[in-house]
Amino acid sequence: MKNILFNDKCEVVIDSSGAELKSLFDKENGIEYIWQADKVYWAKSSPTLFPYIGNVKNGKYTLDGVEYQMTKHGFVRNAEFELVNRDEKYLSFLYKSNEKTLKMYPFEFELYINYYLLEKELIIEYIVKNLSDRKMYYNIGGHTAYNFEIDKGNKYIIFEKTENEKSYTFNLENGLTTNKKIEVLNNQKELLITYNLFKYDTLLFENLKSNYLILQSRDENKRIKITFNDFPYLAIWTPKAPFICIEPWCGMTDFEDATDIIENKKGIFTIDGKNEKTLKTKIEIL
Repeated sequence: MKNILFNDKCEVVIDSSGAELKSLFDKENGIEYIWQADKVYWAKSSPTLFPYIGNVKNGKYTLDGVEYQMTKHGFVRNAEFELVNRDEKYLSFLYKSNEKTLKMYPFEFELYINYYLLEKELIIEYIVKNLSDRKMYYNIGGHTAYNFEIDKGNKYIIFEKTENEKSYTFNLENGLTTNKKIEVLNNQKELLITYNLFKYDTLLFENLKSNYLILQSRDENKRIKITFNDFPYLAIWTPKAPFICIEPWCGMTDFEDATDIIENKKGIFTIDGKNEKTLKTKIEIL
């Protein structure tokens, strides 16, 4: 079911399936910023990745000696969320653990995805509640695709600070992270987006200094600011399509040499029993 937030400047559409952002429309300039899920390229717009990001080595992991199967990017991106609260500026969606999820992920949890629209600013809030008594292992991340036609050139990512960070690379056959890194940012704030950047599928940065970036089209009147400081990783991806994904991640895809034991995997985060974690991103039309 589609749910709408709007004011005199913007309109936002959220689908209860996956609590997925489907539209961020700038009324003043007549611009749609979110990819409209054309299946010719990619049939999603902005899925949430939980409780795992990317591929799991061999499609499984172990916890306390028990083996569990896990699908790529977890299991909530196609799940039906419940709309539990709303007003004219706010929507709150909830997904709970259930008999099906417990077979893959043995934790009782609640996941809230909240959207706040203020002028031309959209705040996305993720609240992960561990209802279990024991420590919970998890990843969570966004995967928002923005309408920027890269093949026309003049599309830039402008980081808040000068960056000198290499990107992880991925094995194109199994989708797992390799131990090889490539140089992408060499003491620079601006990065020209070209398809050549994505020869290893995805750019993944771990130690960026910046709290935000600006996605800018210099041949069109399009500028959008994405704040991601709550997230330790940032992925950037396009499948040679007329969009670019900016993906704040709390977690990462398994390495080729990863162990099956979940607590020993790089990029796994934890929430103590009966505790919760809140992370926010912000999208602002400039």
